[in-house]
Amino acid sequence: MGTKDGSPDEVLREVEQKYRALVETTDTGYVILDMEGRVLDANQEYLRLTGRQAFEEIRGHRVTEWTAPYDQNRNAEEVRKCIERGRVRNLEIDYVSPDGHPTPIEVNATTLQTSEGTRILALCKDITERRKSDRALRELESLFNLFMEHSPVYVFFKDADLRVLRLSHNYEQMLGRPMDQILGKTMDDLFPPELAANMIADDMKVLRGGEPYRVDEELGGRYFTTVKFPVLQDGKPGFLAGFTLDITDRKRAEIALQASESRFRTVFEQSAVGMVIATLDGRFLQANTAFQFFLGYSELELQGMRFMEVTHPDFISADLTCIQACIRGEISYYRTEKLYLKKGGREIWGRVNVTVVRDEGGQPFRLLALIEDISEREAAREALQQSEAKFSSLFESMIEGVAIHEVVYDSDGKPIDYLILDVNPAYKHHTGIDLQGARGKRASEVYGLNPPPLLAEFGQVAKDGQPCTIESYVEGMNKYFRVSVFSPRRGFFATVFEDITAQKRNEEERRRLEAEVQHVQQLESLGSLAGGVAHDMNNILQAIQGMASVLKVKFAADPALISGIDIILNASHRGRDLVKNLTNFARKGLQETQPLDLNQIVRKEVQLLEHTTMQRIELTMDLTEPLPPILGDPSSVGNALMNLCVNAIDAMPGKGTLRFQTKCTEAGFVELTVEDSGQGMSPDVLAHATEPFFTTKPTGKGTGLGLSGVYGTMKAHNGTMEIKSEMTKGTRVILRFPVLPGAAVAEETSLIEPKREGGRPLRILLVDDDELIRDSFPDLMEILGHKVIETAAGGAQALEALERGLEVDVVILDHNMPGLSGMETLERIQALRPSLPIVLSTGHLDESTRTRLKGRTRVWTLMKPYSIRDIRPLLAEVAQS
Repeated sequence: MGTKDGSPDEVLREVEQKYRALVETTDTGYVILDMEGRVLDANQEYLRLTGRQAFEEIRGHRVTEWTAPYDQNRNAEEVRKCIERGRVRNLEIDYVSPDGHPTPIEVNATTLQTSEGTRILALCKDITERRKSDRALRELESLFNLFMEHSPVYVFFKDADLRVLRLSHNYEQMLGRPMDQILGKTMDDLFPPELAANMIADDMKVLRGGEPYRVDEELGGRYFTTVKFPVLQDGKPGFLAGFTLDITDRKRAEIALQASESRFRTVFEQSAVGMVIATLDGRFLQANTAFQFFLGYSELELQGMRFMEVTHPDFISADLTCIQACIRGEISYYRTEKLYLKKGGREIWGRVNVTVVRDEGGQPFRLLALIEDISEREAAREALQQSEAKFSSLFESMIEGVAIHEVVYDSDGKPIDYLILDVNPAYKHHTGIDLQGARGKRASEVYGLNPPPLLAEFGQVAKDGQPCTIESYVEGMNKYFRVSVFSPRRGFFATVFEDITAQKRNEEERRRLEAEVQHVQQLESLGSLAGGVAHDMNNILQAIQGMASVLKVKFAADPALISGIDIILNASHRGRDLVKNLTNFARKGLQETQPLDLNQIVRKEVQLLEHTTMQRIELTMDLTEPLPPILGDPSSVGNALMNLCVNAIDAMPGKGTLRFQTKCTEAGFVELTVEDSGQGMSPDVLAHATEPFFTTKPTGKGTGLGLSGVYGTMKAHNGTMEIKSEMTKGTRVILRFPVLPGAAVAEETSLIEPKREGGRPLRILLVDDDELIRDSFPDLMEILGHKVIETAAGGAQALEALERGLEVDVVILDHNMPGLSGMETLERIQALRPSLPIVLSTGHLDESTRTRLKGRTRVWTLMKPYSIRDIRPLLAEVAQS
């Protein structure tokens, strides 16, 4: 029966066409099943989900046939429930294609009543991407849980009411509670009231202001910094999060960092490896000499350039990616090899290590890059890959040793050895191993080591193909090698190596010299202290020596008293020598030098020891005659030799032998060797032997200034000191003094008894800040026939006396005074009275003062402490002038 719009068949066909068009254009799989779960109809998307190509492959088949085995029972059960309940919702199962590929789907089904009976309509959605998202979400949650469990910093999350939602597990140790007793609590529940109030106030500031907040605080002697920030929800702060860092070590490191800046600058400038400091966007701020040489640019040209301008375009993108990862903290540093562009455009290979420098707050601040020129190695590797002929030529002519190897694996694929396949001629030069004795043999056999050297490192390169450079010490050869390793193909590796033993020895020598400089600095510090002590001691000794000389003249008729006074004078002379030894620590030059015969000083010391060692120690001398003179202070050299002998005798508590030897060296030095047969020193003790105050003697038995004093004396004499010692084999100390050519050794003089000086008496103005000098000096001058008209305790007082008209013949002026120094006073006196003679008295005359005195007339110098025989001729010269 038809209608005006067409017959029923035509209407039906039109409906079916619309239905088919609808189901075929959707991304959802449609399938109609009978009550047994057999397919009656399906669209193309459903066919794709089953992995079939044609509808005929699934018509009349049960859906369980392409359901994964582990889901078949569940799927059949859900079909049954659908028939009973009329629908199934959100069923997730896996379909499997004929080739075994699984496809996860979500099924929503409902029953339909049709003219043919009850049918099941199922809508099937491919949920592969959702599964991936769910899996990623679970992995992220797992990763977050691991982070919270192992985080070295304290991490926290709070809700808007400031109750704890999540905490890193280290809070359990901090708070002394398990996590289930912490979560959901407020700060009032967890911390003392005052601390909790401060924390809550900070938290509210963050939530209300919507901005991060940082607070630094000291707790229990440690320093912490906490960063709090809001977590937005619907555009408003809904949660509070933050982390706390223990920055105690960083605080303590700041001082060390400041101290190391100078050392870093030295390393930066002198390093043989290129070093660059750049901004985070790659703009060069500083570049050392090695990097300038590497690229051919001056430091001025490099400043303001960015690293992209000197990097080959093929490597810029990878560089930027790694730098950003470092800045974000995803990696601590990165290392790569890339092509640089030298000035002029030539390409050059470099190995670069880049580290992000962070500020005190842990924020990225600068980029620090170390760049090593590896162009030669890269050229060798490219030549190897390009041409066997070129490789052979390079291989044979290289000055570096080259070897090609194959890794030997065990049954589990673990490297156990490697075969030496080929080596170049330089291999023998560097290793001393015959070429034929190496080729084709296992490395363990050639080197006599099992496992062979660097097996793990070489095996890793042969496995992943990532080249590397290694510095290694080979004990059997007693050599250091720098080895560059790369893999031409999996399981093989090649090494290019050079002998860097000399370089390593130079580094050891540099470290030794640095220790020497440090030692000298210690002595100079002690010297500054000694200089201050020496000044006061010189004044004390001057007063003692002056008054003793006066008493000796006044009581010349009393032999018993004179004997005691001579003891005082001798003691003051010994004190003067001791002060000289102290000032030697300052190493500012000797004050009283003369040509010396070192043999003469040795004989004196031996003569003294023969009377003091009670023949317990055998003394032997092997002295070269004649010996060229040296320039030195006899008392300082004698005291240094005495210290060596005392140490040697202490090292031989029983019997022993003490040997003295002198000789000339070809380098223009006179050498004195003092050798004992005592206990000797361990390497550790020997390393510290010349350090001030270092001693192995019991308390009260040694000051630790003996050998350091000898060291200071040798430095003051422009000489050297060398100590050689072994446990149970004794100690040998070698002193080397520079020869003084064309000089004669002065004869020894004896103490001249003071006599009253004839000639014109002098009127004297004495200027000295030390009361002992002002009290003792007038009596000493009276013995010599002169008169101290007035004394002054300082330069200002002396100038005031002269300005008011005081008439004197000479001014005796102390050099080291508070307020106006001696030199400043001298200059003002000469400006006031140019013709007035001035004697500048001092315990030490430094180079600066010597320079200022040059060209000045009517000025004399007098070294403290001085005796009558020192000042008598000087005042006679002043009187004659």
